[in-house]
Amino acid sequence: MIAMSVLTWRVALQVGDVNLFLNDPDSRQVAEAEVMVAEPCARRKGLATEALVLMFRYAQRNLAIHRWDERA
Repeated sequence: MIAMSVLTWRVALQVGDVNLFLNDPDSRQVAEAEVMVAEPCARRKGLATEALVLMFRYAQRNLAIHRWDERA
């Protein structure tokens, strides 16, 4: 899990998290990502997008993940 944090008034506040799941036992190249922004004050600021981009980049470069499953 990667926690999204924001420095506000010199106090770190965890506003949500991003998770990476490797659910397919037949392929370690397929993953599912989940993002949650829990704090209403942190929503609609692009934090989830930025966290997902970083997660995707890390997974592609370091874990050889090339396919993502989507769930609602």
